Amino acid sequence: MTNFEIALKAEMKRAVRVFWPYTLEQRGSQFARHGSLRVRTRRGEFRYIHPTVPGVAFRRRSDAARAALDAA
Repeated sequence: MTNFEIALKAEMKRAVRVFWPYTLEQRGSQFARHGSLRVRTRRGEFRYIHPTVPGVAFRRRSDAARAALDAA
């Protein structure tokens, strides 16, 4: 295991999972695109944030950790 992998695992532990709500426009465009009731009822999705990189949300925990390492 390299030093980068060890640092990445440590930063992944600091990433926090949060619920990222959709705006009304995003929900409307998703329903118009797919047209299914299941898509319309979705309120948002879970994302990952990192304290080192404020104001940015990532789809994967590893992406948040890599951004934190790049910022450091």
